[in-house]
Amino acid sequence: FHIRVGQVPPLEKGSPGKVILAFTGTPGPEFDSIRRKGYYISVGERDTEVASVSAPVYGVNWQLLGAISISGPLGRLTKKKLEAFAETLVGKANQLSIALGGKRAVSLAG
Repeated sequence: FHIRVGQVPPLEKGSPGKVILAFTGTPGPEFDSIRRKGYYISVGERDTEVASVSAPVYGVNWQLLGAISISGPLGRLTKKKLEAFAETLVGKANQLSIALGGKRAVSLAG
């Protein structure tokens, strides 16, 4: 799946878009779950052969700037591997948020 310059991918598919929707307040059980976890794992949503995990990144005054992600071929990034990466990714998203002038973003909920 390739995105060309200027192309806007659908936010409803894939981990970066769903994280952005969740952390901008989109209602619904799926988005509530994403907010509780602090990340989202996508397996084959936008492209059947791609998997990813994403976490929110904030700036000044707790303003959502976007999402940081790890993605790759589904053959290499299984859901189990992405779950293992999620804690590190959330930690890095927090560090990036602090560096960009934000506050501590989220912590993983058990």
